[in-house]
Amino acid sequence: MRILLNIGFIIAFLIGYMEWGGGNSAFVFEAMSEILFKKKNLLETITHPIILAGLLGLLTLLYSAFAKKPHRIAQVVGIVSLGIVIFFIFLAGLLSLNVKSLASVMPYFILCFIYFTRFHKSFFKEN
Repeated sequence: MRILLNIGFIIAFLIGYMEWGGGNSAFVFEAMSEILFKKKNLLETITHPIILAGLLGLLTLLYSAFAKKPHRIAQVVGIVSLGIVIFFIFLAGLLSLNVKSLASVMPYFILCFIYFTRFHKSFFKEN
């Protein structure tokens, strides 16, 4: 279950859809491949905080999916790191009323809801 959930988070993140000025658009996986494999000055590109959050989240969730005994904190850090990027895509889609962008982030939010209500019930307990 842990492996499927982590892979689900990764896939839901990678299918995020972005549109910006000049008729440009891309899925997150397209933008990541462009950044990682086609840019000349990779070090300057990957030091941007949003890109670092996405890479950190992906690497942490991959570790959590395939490690023998991953720590739950690592999984939460990965989910939150990717969630930051997804939230910015959601916010941009909401401000521009872009239905494609809004629909593309819903699987990630649904998985977050399932994960935190099922596996971290202590977040929602009342004192």
